[in-house]
Amino acid sequence: MASFPQDIMQPVPAPVAMAFWPGYRSLIAAALETSPGVETIEDVEQRLATGAYQAFFGRRSIAITEISHFDQATAVTVIHGGGELAELLDTLEPLIHDYACAIGADLLMGQGRLGWKRPCEAKGYRFGWIVMVKDIRQSGEAAPPAPNFVTL
Repeated sequence: MASFPQDIMQPVPAPVAMAFWPGYRSLIAAALETSPGVETIEDVEQRLATGAYQAFFGRRSIAITEISHFDQATAVTVIHGGGELAELLDTLEPLIHDYACAIGADLLMGQGRLGWKRPCEAKGYRFGWIVMVKDIRQSGEAAPPAPNFVTL
C-alpha cells in the first residue's frame, strides 16, 4: 500500500486523491461488503474523482467524507472508513474534525454499522438516529415507472 504523506492535514484535490486511491481501494471495498448496498466501489471512485466525496488518507487507513447541507446545519459526514480502527479514530478523525471546523460545518457525523457506536462514543459522539433498510426490489429488477403525482 502506498503511504500517504502525513503532513497534509486536509482532503486533497481529486486528482491527487485518485493517484493514491489504488493503494487504499481494497479497504473501502471491504467496508462496502457490510453496507446495505446503496453504492458500489465504482460509485465511490466516481464521486472521489469529481470531488463530491473527500478522502482522508492514513498510513494504513482511509476515511471517505461527504459534505451535507441541511436547512439548519452543514455536516461533514464520514460515509466510509477502512483500515486500522486506532488510526481511523486517533489520527484521521481529528483531521476530519479540524477540516469540518475550517469549512464552517456545524456537525461532524458518521454512518456505518452498529459496531462503530461504542468507539465513537468514546471520542465524544452521541447517537443521532438509526436508519432501517428494507429491500423492496429484487436484484436486477427494473425500477417501476415514476408515479404521476398531482401537484396542487
